[in-house]
Amino acid sequence: MTETQARERLAQLEGHLQGRGLSADEWQEAAYLWWQLGDQNRSQACQAQATARRQAQDTLGMAPATGPNPGSGKSVLLVVLLVVGLMGAFGVLMLSAILFPVFAKAREKARTASCQSNQKQIALAMIQYCQDYDEMLPPHHNAKVNWAQMCEPYLKNVEVLRCPSDLGSGCSYLYRNVPVKGLSVQGVDQPMALVMGVDGDGKGLAKRHNDGFNAWFCDGHVKWLPGADLGSSVRGLDQLGPPVGLPTIDLPHAP
Repeated sequence: MTETQARERLAQLEGHLQGRGLSADEWQEAAYLWWQLGDQNRSQACQAQATARRQAQDTLGMAPATGPNPGSGKSVLLVVLLVVGLMGAFGVLMLSAILFPVFAKAREKARTASCQSNQKQIALAMIQYCQDYDEMLPPHHNAKVNWAQMCEPYLKNVEVLRCPSDLGSGCSYLYRNVPVKGLSVQGVDQPMALVMGVDGDGKGLAKRHNDGFNAWFCDGHVKWLPGADLGSSVRGLDQLGPPVGLPTIDLPHAP
């Protein structure tokens, strides 16, 4: 059976489910079709329904005859249907408990990657700034503009200054508190270990991504760092400047 035929048959079974309901054999068929399509979770759920339906049928078939009692069969049927419904609801709850954390973690991992892309663009913008200003990194701010405004001419758009996991409204990143005269990259010892900027907000460093944060370094690379003690492999986290707002207009290069 092709994939198209399998999906058409599943659509027919779904129509029966909304109307007269499905027999044990039809549930079994649905389980096989979902397995053929590679959806193990739905296949297992349908298999559970098929098993429950067969058990219900066996229960009805084994009920002892106790004399004329027209209501006894209906009572047993109601109990069986109640049990089957509870089993189905329990299965849905179990699947939700398993899958929701997985989906949330995958979504946050995608946001982490998007944030790293933003920081990489910022790091490249600062490298371009250095090339225009005698190998000097921009200061955190001067009398007129801040570092984000100085880098804005080198960025595609100011949205790269926003982390997708940040619910605030300003710039999502903290930059090193570089003095007004700037920082010469030639005088930096081990630039690959010197943090220039991180995820942050008004309270300081922000662990937005799976109990960690992204950071860009003086040599231009970006990486995720855990929120635990980083030891001596990372320098500069204690020298971050205050948060800044987003640039609102295009500004000329600021010295």
